[in-house]
Amino acid sequence: MVDTSMSELQQFYAGKTIFLTGASGFLGKILLEKLLRTCPDVKKIYILVRTKKGKDPKTRFDDIFSGVVFQALNEANPEYKEKVSLITGDCALPDLGIQDADKETITKEVNIILHSAATVRFDEHLTIATNINVRAIRDLIAMAKKMPQLKSFIHISTVYSNCIRKEIDENFYEASMKGNNLIDLIECLDENLISDITSQLIGEYPNSYVFTKALAEDVIKSEGVGLPLAIVRPSIVVASCEEPVKGWIDNVYGPTGVTIGVALGIIRTMHCRKDNVVDIVPADYVCNAILAACWATDRQHQSTSEDEREKLSIEKRIPIYNFVSSAQNAITWNNFINYAYEACHKVPSPLVVWHYVLFLTSNVYLYELAHLLLHTVPGHIVDFIARCIGKKPLLVKGYKKIHKFMLVVSYFAQRQWDFHDDNTKLLWKSLCEKDRQLFQFNIATLDWISYFDNYTSGCRLYLLKDTLDTVPAGRRKLRILKYAHYTLMGFLLYGLYLALRFVLSTLPIEMEESSEICAFFEDKTVFLTGSTGFLGKILIEKLLRVCNVGKIFMLVRCKKGKSEEERFKEIFEIPLFDRLKIEKPKFLEKLVMVAGDCSLPNLGIKDEDRKMIIDEVHVIFHCAATVRFDQKLRTATNINVIATKDICAMAREMINLKSLLYISTAYSFCTRTDIDEQFYKPQISAEKLFKLLDVLNDDQIAECQESILGKWPNTYSFSKSISEEVFKDESKGLPTAMIRPSIIISTFKEPIAGWVDNYYGPMGVAHGAGLGLLRTLHADPLKNADLVPADYVINAMLAVAWKSSKQIFNEPKIYNYVSSPEKPINWKTYMAQCQLNGNQIPSPLAVWYFIFRLNKYKWKHNLDILLLHTLPAYIIDFLAFCIGKKPILVESYKKIHKFINVLSYFTNREWNFENENTKQLWLELNKTDKKTFEFSMAKLDWNAYYKTYMMGGRIYLLKDPMETVPAGKRKLMIMQSAHYCLVALIWFLLYKLIVLLYGAVF
Repeated sequence: MVDTSMSELQQFYAGKTIFLTGASGFLGKILLEKLLRTCPDVKKIYILVRTKKGKDPKTRFDDIFSGVVFQALNEANPEYKEKVSLITGDCALPDLGIQDADKETITKEVNIILHSAATVRFDEHLTIATNINVRAIRDLIAMAKKMPQLKSFIHISTVYSNCIRKEIDENFYEASMKGNNLIDLIECLDENLISDITSQLIGEYPNSYVFTKALAEDVIKSEGVGLPLAIVRPSIVVASCEEPVKGWIDNVYGPTGVTIGVALGIIRTMHCRKDNVVDIVPADYVCNAILAACWATDRQHQSTSEDEREKLSIEKRIPIYNFVSSAQNAITWNNFINYAYEACHKVPSPLVVWHYVLFLTSNVYLYELAHLLLHTVPGHIVDFIARCIGKKPLLVKGYKKIHKFMLVVSYFAQRQWDFHDDNTKLLWKSLCEKDRQLFQFNIATLDWISYFDNYTSGCRLYLLKDTLDTVPAGRRKLRILKYAHYTLMGFLLYGLYLALRFVLSTLPIEMEESSEICAFFEDKTVFLTGSTGFLGKILIEKLLRVCNVGKIFMLVRCKKGKSEEERFKEIFEIPLFDRLKIEKPKFLEKLVMVAGDCSLPNLGIKDEDRKMIIDEVHVIFHCAATVRFDQKLRTATNINVIATKDICAMAREMINLKSLLYISTAYSFCTRTDIDEQFYKPQISAEKLFKLLDVLNDDQIAECQESILGKWPNTYSFSKSISEEVFKDESKGLPTAMIRPSIIISTFKEPIAGWVDNYYGPMGVAHGAGLGLLRTLHADPLKNADLVPADYVINAMLAVAWKSSKQIFNEPKIYNYVSSPEKPINWKTYMAQCQLNGNQIPSPLAVWYFIFRLNKYKWKHNLDILLLHTLPAYIIDFLAFCIGKKPILVESYKKIHKFINVLSYFTNREWNFENENTKQLWLELNKTDKKTFEFSMAKLDWNAYYKTYMMGGRIYLLKDPMETVPAGKRKLMIMQSAHYCLVALIWFLLYKLIVLLYGAVF
């Protein structure tokens, strides 16, 4: 007989046996208490408890009921514990570590499963996170399928399980990998290897917690069909609102840690967007929503037959409830901080260490500066004073932990999501009035100001263990600290004023100085790899013409049927060396050709040549690299990685070595958005890559190359990332440095303006468009095109080599040589400059009038390719075929499309490069060196540069002398007229076609 005095939810839970995991956790305790207090007719609750921190499950079981959460129950109904039974287990173990006898009991008796257990540590090892968050739910589902009396199964996930998406509905989403595949991977690989590949496995996910929660949902989607199962996804769970006691909380995760840190005057800066929504929900509201969802799941399952359920979508069969505040009652981080501030000042604690100061910024550099000034520096000062008076220094170590915590929080404080909660709102509407009173979870009616009063009082009482009778003492201390804070600010500002006065009153003494860089290189012997390449040629010319080196060993390989000697002679036949031939006609006497090949072991150098180099060389420039983006991985590894290792090995034997400079690329870690002048961990270590290449043949490598490269777009940047790690490890103790130039384009001034010898990158785009061949590029017009002139790069290299000879560091110092921090230029401006300057010196080699589009969207780019490239190419090739000519345009466009597709990765992205080392190096040069070795991008005039840029490409790439400019202008006028006539004709024909179709239809 149904008890009409009970609500629908109470009736549902009456007589039910429940299995609850995570009962010792924050949500678990509130769920357990709520069930026992509000649903007293529940038959039994089995709770899973594990051994932890030296406490056995029985001790931890007893501890659950000793806290304030169960205080009211303990007083009103001490016998409630008879309904709770301990199941010893551990979600980190297979089958949740449950013994067979307990498993049999659960299987026979349980009607409801509430799976709340999870590891919520963001930095949890992926093995542990997978076992607890993914494997446990899989094993629990397997158990549930054997439960004959199962009525409802609720899995508590997180709304951030799909945080890599901007909009999150109450749906399942495709995970980056299958949950079962991750479990298999974890079980077959050791933990060290898992650690090495974790970042590749989790991909875009910010941490192992949300990643494994996403894969847990994938397991439910694939394994849970047929069960009365639902998922509840709460956002950030914070202190209780009303029950079991107001403001109860037992952890400092997320915003709670921020609240306490700010209230105590410990946290003074935060990396967040203050206008972004902070999606927090009270813990008791979450628990009530879970219990309501459990009831609704059974009701839905009972109301539909198995055949009907099979026809439903997966989201109907396994409903998802996003429990969030932002959809109905949003507050921003600014609101959050202000509410918490006002509430904390009503009940200040005497534990406060300083007056309230909080600087919110979305700029990572400002945050790091604020962290230094407001956290680190005060921490060192206070710890120093502590040592002086015999106390233990704690603050610096504490701030390191706080900084780590704040970086974890910043991912969520910097972003905002569009959450949908339609199912949750419908769930609330489905409750009867009594259940709405007993199981309140309508977030729309929550009064945030009142809530924060309880929230902050709860933090004070339950986390700081500071009772409210100390409030008067807290107010007195807060007043004293306020006066101290503003007094200190006054002293600091006055000190800053005095320091500025002193600096401004000190005038620098200008002296005429000789070149320190030239003095360093004078009579030195240099070993240069990549001497036949673009940079290598310019470097040789500068060293011989300006630096007066003693000798240059040039590594040269045979190529395309030409011997080393032939290629060596060809180097000096180009216009680049015309000036050197006039100023230093005997320069060839200082050059020594060394036969070798960077793709071979030990650089393919003969033993006698190797000994000569080791005995004589003072400076090494390692410029050699394969820059082909589609190079085979094995070849790229040999040239870009192994050759670097071999160079370092040679350098260790050089008794006269003064400097070793490795030329990498600013895009070696293009998978990152922020690239500082520091080493980063590559996708795979060099040793593992070498082993992989030893085990696999070329066909096997090609098949799995995409998996090996991970997020890297090509073998060039990938191999460069690994070569940097090799250079760091192999060059320790040597006078080394590394420079990372971005996209290198033609020279600006030296030795001749606009010299270039390749069509790579932007140069190919500019002249392809100028000739009327290239008419579209997949590029975001407003993204930075990080371009640097080749002669500026060479000057920076020479300065870095000089600087690295002065001091040996633990690891090579890195210099990002880029333009965007000081002289940014976007792709739109780049093409506009190219068009402007190219139209002034048009070439008669042009095949059509300039028409070019930068398309941000791929579909528009593909449409333009079809209309502006492919169709015209087929038409012209057909006409060529008809008149007996060889059709070549279609094949040419296939090559052009391959070229621009390679570029699209870089033209649609933007990087935040940091170049402080490079800027500091420029400041250290004297006036003579700044004039002789100019490389400051801040002083570059792009307008002046592009005049030489387009002219240089015309002369040195197209081999079209300036004398043909008049002919080019005449042809340009003819093609312009032809272009607009053709466009008019096409529009006219299109109009006629539309009229014809309209008449036919109507």
